[in-house]
Amino acid sequence: MNWTKEQNRIIELRNSNILVSAAAGSGKTAVMVERIITLIKNGEDIDKFLVVTFTKAAAAGMKQKIQKSLMKAVQSKEGDIKHLRKQLTLLNRAMITTIDSFCMDIVKKNFHLADVDPNFRVGDQSELSILLQEAVDEVLEEEYEKINNKENFRKLVEGFTGNRGDEELSQIIQSLYRFILSFPSVK
Repeated sequence: MNWTKEQNRIIELRNSNILVSAAAGSGKTAVMVERIITLIKNGEDIDKFLVVTFTKAAAAGMKQKIQKSLMKAVQSKEGDIKHLRKQLTLLNRAMITTIDSFCMDIVKKNFHLADVDPNFRVGDQSELSILLQEAVDEVLEEEYEKINNKENFRKLVEGFTGNRGDEELSQIIQSLYRFILSFPSVK
């Protein structure tokens, strides 16, 4: 493969943690796989690496590409065959995962330090949507009970609800909530 100067620099960089950030289709996965394979051929163990991606598909794809490269190296007898075979068996234990899975693993292993129930779990998207809807409904209901004393809330309701209910207002509140979550400094 003909690597660019920047790609080659990432592949050859040693004794350092790195963050690779580039546009889709720019070859990030190929560069990272090449870097990992090069490190493995130089005696490193795959289960000592932490490789974090944003999607499950990217993590699975990277593992698959590493496995193919290792198998190719074993078949063509490139380097220490015993070490390369060991890496193939260690690949299932390697931390090649998504950021959220990695964070979840850290919390599960250290629940006692985080003062978290050891049986905690993260809700799936549909559960979280239901909880958000219930929370918005509850807040709106509380405010409706006091509407006569709340001029601003009355104006909000009149401006963003239809004759058949407050679904539009509820959707606006949920959209604003999701938008605000995208700002890391908002507490």
